[in-house]
Amino acid sequence: GTSPIFPRRRKGPGVGEALPATLAACHGGCVYMDYNGTSPIFPEVSAAMLPFVSLHWGNPSSSHAYAAPCREALATARAQVATMLGCAAEEVVFTSCGSESDNWAVRIALDCFRQSDAGPGATPHVVTSAIEHVAVLKCLRALEERGLAAVTVVGVDSCGRVDPAHVAAAVTPHTALVTIMHSNNEVGTVQPVRAIADAARAAAAALPQGCYAHQHLLV
Repeated sequence: GTSPIFPRRRKGPGVGEALPATLAACHGGCVYMDYNGTSPIFPEVSAAMLPFVSLHWGNPSSSHAYAAPCREALATARAQVATMLGCAAEEVVFTSCGSESDNWAVRIALDCFRQSDAGPGATPHVVTSAIEHVAVLKCLRALEERGLAAVTVVGVDSCGRVDPAHVAAAVTPHTALVTIMHSNNEVGTVQPVRAIADAARAAAAALPQGCYAHQHLLV
């Protein structure tokens, strides 16, 4: 049957299918080519969210009746994401936006470094790229200005591509995090993230066994 919280969507375009021509018509017939910047949501996403825009708007943390459907939906969504990622539901944290997620990822990686044996008296090191998202670059710049992180910014080639060898060369014994975005939101370059991760981990593995990067490097 149809779930009262996640109703079955009406027949229409789905994942991988063409969006209706009316979408372009609403914008003077323009062809949209900025999908790396932002994109329309799929109809099934819209259908899943609609009840919480109109009917179920309670605070899921509250104890009254209006909160129950929202709390149930949030728990279901958390379990679904956990299943997709292969982790426990308690490990899934929802944020308000990509920038908040980026900031949390950076800060948690640095907190892990500080709580390790290498942490006391040492400054965590981060490797990133010159065309990383501004949410990451500004966060790292602020941390570096406060003496909370050391940052190495690797360059890119004429196509905006990061060389995995350059990332590997930047890894130090105190490198806690390598952060390279998969697809650039301005020029659309898709980075060789698998090769970058492999190169960074190989560089860390070649470092002394007792150092932080050798044991805990996050890529």
